[in-house]
Amino acid sequence: SQFEDGKISTFQPLVSLKDYPPNNQSISFWVPEGFVDNDFYDLVRAMEFADLVEEVELFDDFTHPKTGRTSKAFHVIFRSPEKTLTTAEVNEYMAVLRDLVVQHLGVELR
Repeated sequence: SQFEDGKISTFQPLVSLKDYPPNNQSISFWVPEGFVDNDFYDLVRAMEFADLVEEVELFDDFTHPKTGRTSKAFHVIFRSPEKTLTTAEVNEYMAVLRDLVVQHLGVELR
């Protein structure tokens, strides 16, 4: 412990997630009938890299006036508490996410 008998023995600064920059990505897809946003959030949470995802946010929900198809777009914000994530690393995570969202949720990527 850094505290002994009310004295500070060594200073141990807190490490914040904010010490490293975010890497913002987006994914958009046409959704099937009955699609629920929480299914996408759950899929992201189940990914092996989920601990690097700081936030997932729906930023566009569009229904085409002629076809009636619905498109949704999400921001996926990555951030590591240990280092700056490279775009190449995050692109690999997004490739896995794109594949799994098609396989498990039946969406069509845009």
